[in-house]
Amino acid sequence: MKIELDLPDFFIKNKGYSEYDIKMFIANKLYEIGVIGLNAGGEIAGISRLEFMDEMGKYGRGVLDISKEDLEKELNNARKHRI
Repeated sequence: MKIELDLPDFFIKNKGYSEYDIKMFIANKLYEIGVIGLNAGGEIAGISRLEFMDEMGKYGRGVLDISKEDLEKELNNARKHRI
């Protein structure tokens, strides 16, 4: 699904936010309230799940804020791939 969002020019010009920043804001908020997981967050932002996890800290959410369920998924995935 594609959603278009009209933002006032000042939001981009005066605040200096890029399209990427806005996608990260949206993805982070949706992740924070439990609507999406890490994979979907990365997809919304146009980056990988691991990049999304890394970027969350820049947008006010650290990796340590990860839910127990997501942490368990990450650990199982790492074990499966012997990372």
